[in-house]
Amino acid sequence: MFTVLEQLDVVPYAPLFNDIPVVAGHLSIPYLIGMGSTTLIGSLLCGIISLIAIDQLEVRAHDLRENRARLSASLEELQESHEIIRETNVELEARVEERVAELLTANEQLTLEVSERQKAVEETNRLRLAMEAAIEGVAYVDIDGRFTEINSAFAMMHQSHPDTMIGTLANEWIVPEDREAVANAVYDLGRGGKRELTSHGLRLDGSPFSLELSLVGSPHDRSTEHHRFARDVTEQEALTAKLNHATKMEAIGRLAGGIAHDFNNLLTAILSASELLESRFQDSPEHSDALKLASTSRMAATRAAELTRQLLDFAHFKPARDELINVHASIENSVRLLDSGLNTSIRVTTHLAPETLFTRGDAARFESGMLNLGLNARDAMPDGGELTFSTCKVRLPPQEIGISETNSPPVDFVRVVVADTGIGIEEENLTKIFEPFFTTKPPGKGTGLGLSVFDSYLDGIGGSLKLESAPNKGTVCSIHIPLTMQAEYLGTEQESNRSLEGGEVLLIAEDDERVMTVISMILKNAGYSVIPCKDGGEAVTAFADNHEQVAAALLDFRMPVMNGAEVFREFQQINPNIPVVLMSGNLSDPDLDGLKAQGLSGIVSKPCTRKILLSALRDALEATRNGL
Repeated sequence: MFTVLEQLDVVPYAPLFNDIPVVAGHLSIPYLIGMGSTTLIGSLLCGIISLIAIDQLEVRAHDLRENRARLSASLEELQESHEIIRETNVELEARVEERVAELLTANEQLTLEVSERQKAVEETNRLRLAMEAAIEGVAYVDIDGRFTEINSAFAMMHQSHPDTMIGTLANEWIVPEDREAVANAVYDLGRGGKRELTSHGLRLDGSPFSLELSLVGSPHDRSTEHHRFARDVTEQEALTAKLNHATKMEAIGRLAGGIAHDFNNLLTAILSASELLESRFQDSPEHSDALKLASTSRMAATRAAELTRQLLDFAHFKPARDELINVHASIENSVRLLDSGLNTSIRVTTHLAPETLFTRGDAARFESGMLNLGLNARDAMPDGGELTFSTCKVRLPPQEIGISETNSPPVDFVRVVVADTGIGIEEENLTKIFEPFFTTKPPGKGTGLGLSVFDSYLDGIGGSLKLESAPNKGTVCSIHIPLTMQAEYLGTEQESNRSLEGGEVLLIAEDDERVMTVISMILKNAGYSVIPCKDGGEAVTAFADNHEQVAAALLDFRMPVMNGAEVFREFQQINPNIPVVLMSGNLSDPDLDGLKAQGLSGIVSKPCTRKILLSALRDALEATRNGL
């Protein structure tokens, strides 16, 4: 052990530490101090260790002092940092509070803006929905004059689509001649101003239409920006025109109804006198010229009567008859009347079916329609040409000729074709040709009523009328009317051959002297005796004095003192069974309604032919005689 200490230079000489008194001539240390070597060595070691420990503790204390100093500095820095953090935190909290307040204010403003924007969006949506649902067209035009918004109604009236129109120049959809007026109205608007004007728009295909425009300036004073409200008034204008025409025709009809009595009295005198002259000159070759003049007068009077009838037909003043019509005979009558009005450069030919064809309806209206077709053909051939009337019997389904929309089995029709080689009709006019008052003739040359009235008449009897035409290729008019079997006509034909003469006493009441004269002559030539009366009062007195001799009475409806209906009722008081026939130039008189139910035997329309007049009287006499 001591050797090790010696080597470590802890003790100078290790043997000195032995327990023996003397070591190598020296006193041993343990002996000197009275300790055993072991104790001594332990003490030395403890001392040595203590010294080392003290030295280490001093080093550690130094380190602790330095660490404490550093820690103290760090604490000071930490305190300073904490203060800075505290101050920063206070400042940050202030800033946060300030920012929160700003955010709250901003949020309130944003909420308000969002609410206002939402309301604006809702209002815009409502306006857009209202704009889209509006019946009238609505559009917005920007400062460049282009559409930015368009509703369906606005696009529809232009026969276009909103997507097609948006972005286009607004004035491109106005007819060129109206663009300047619309542009001037836009420039005059000002802020929130309003202008209204009537203009003409253009459809997508370039066709014009009438419209009413209402221009409303932008409330933001943005120059020419404006709303454009439009309404298509094409149909309204057409209806207004038709209403004006209808009003005019109603006035004409009322005027015609008012003068029909006087006018038809004149025609009755002319027609009856012409027939009397024809009957006198018919068997006298030496009076052929007079016969021709009488025939011409009769045809002219018949034509005048038909023109009056046509006007009254359109005004619905005369009811249609339901009688058997010999189609061929009616066509031949129309051709005879037409011949006098044609120039020699027009050739008229007829190609009639071999068998006689019949239908039911109003013969006068049918013949008037045929005559009107002939006159139209004449006007279409100013330089001459050929006019052809042809007939045949056909069996067709009604829907094939436009009479019925449903499928029906074929039925028999009479087809009448009127064809000419004239100038023809433009395609755009073919769809309008049956409209009342539409005519392609110059002013004063046509009323535009003939085809409309005839088409209406044919439709009423279950027939149809179709026109085929092209410019410079003539016109073909195809008429289909229901065929009546010939057996139905036999009774009428036999009846038409009966004698219309008689020997009875007839009382006549007529205030027009000319009509009285010719009717008296017709009746006397037929073998009747006549008691003439110039007004209703005289007729009642004469009948009261001669009621046992009078077999029948012929009364004009409109007479002084008492009209025909009043006279008829007075006659019934005297003799309820007396047959009475009324004559009238206007069968629409409301006083005529219901008279037949009261026992009136018949009504004759003025003017009438000799045959119609005598047949009406003969029917009345025979009906009374047979107890009918």
